Amino acid sequence: MQNCRIWSLEKPTEVLEYKDNTGKVNVWCVMSSNCIIGPYVFNDNIKPENYLQMLNDFLWPILGCKRLRSKIYFQHDGAPAHYSLLARQWLQEKLSGRWIGRRGPIKWAARLSDLTPLDFFLWGYVKQKVYRHNIKNLDDLSQIITETIKSISSDVLGNVFFETAKRLQLVLDNNGRHIEQLL
Repeated sequence: MQNCRIWSLEKPTEVLEYKDNTGKVNVWCVMSSNCIIGPYVFNDNIKPENYLQMLNDFLWPILGCKRLRSKIYFQHDGAPAHYSLLARQWLQEKLSGRWIGRRGPIKWAARLSDLTPLDFFLWGYVKQKVYRHNIKNLDDLSQIITETIKSISSDVLGNVFFETAKRLQLVLDNNGRHIEQLL
């Protein structure tokens, strides 16, 4: 359940409580400079078991079809399902030494959203496009998210990854310090 707080100058001591039953979806994607794999829509919270199922049943077959299994480096954040022992064991077995994340063979610091294309580009872009629609229900939301992501052109992806390289260089030039003030 999400919390909602509304601050008001009138009746500041009044408390109204309600349960938010609007539902939610969680969306997962892989993004590279020339393609997006996904989205994969979780209709529930992402837990180690359903995250592992998605990796096995959705991602791994696509990587095989695209002949990317031996070519990619897989990066994910420190979300609990990503950091689970199940996920880390799967990644080590399937992508030995080629995954980036918390306690991974290639370390990635938490909360580096300025350097992650999904964070600094994709999710904001998708929200901007999706919320222009009158969303009727969760199925409608999932469909609009999927259509929005699939409509992103390869030119846009190329530009995003060009921006990623610039951001990485800014971090190096700034001796590893935060760069949001420089963007």
